[in-house]
Amino acid sequence: MTGANGSDDRGRAARTASRALAAAVLAAVALVVGLMSAAMAVYPGGTWFHREARGHSFFTNFLCDLLADTALNGTPNVLGARLALLGMTSLVIGMLPLWLVLPTLMPDRPALGRALRRAGTLGVSVLLFVPLATSERCGVYHGLAVELAGIPNFAALLLAVVGLLRTRYRSPPVAGIGVALAAVALADFAWYSFYACRSELGSPFVPGLQKVAALMLLGWMVAVGTAVWRRA
Repeated sequence: MTGANGSDDRGRAARTASRALAAAVLAAVALVVGLMSAAMAVYPGGTWFHREARGHSFFTNFLCDLLADTALNGTPNVLGARLALLGMTSLVIGMLPLWLVLPTLMPDRPALGRALRRAGTLGVSVLLFVPLATSERCGVYHGLAVELAGIPNFAALLLAVVGLLRTRYRSPPVAGIGVALAAVALADFAWYSFYACRSELGSPFVPGLQKVAALMLLGWMVAVGTAVWRRA
């Protein structure tokens, strides 16, 4: 009886922990959407391709443009920069419970789950530097931070997709969005890296693809958090 009770207690504790992590993921998404929307709303204007533009352009402004105290058109952007910093930091922090809870959707793949958690934790640790190392203050080091953070996070994403596709506890929506996200994220990372290595701004499609990848990431986080909450 003691062994059975102990097993039940551990099971309840595991489910409670999973739900807490899922709730943290969903809360992070809500914070990111609210804060980044506000930062976009108050951004004065200017893109790398059109300095005199007014207001925020969803498809031609990079997310990191919002972090600068002075907008690209030369107008102060102190409030927007603080909102964007909080929003992007919330996204990065929210990715930690995402990587930690994802293996619960593939309990028959423990080794893969452990590798996913390690890669994700490393990726989040490096990604924390990206909002702080803005292109305004850190120049080329901003691009380097993006590149270094992208590698372990993309590795964690690939591990998650493989695990979700191979587990017998399948969750089609989560797996499907994950596959689509991996494809878009790879294209975005490759395109960004190509132009970064050439020290060029690249095509206006690069920031647009970045935004699509970001929206897909948020959607995937919602799908993962909801799936874990229901299973727990």
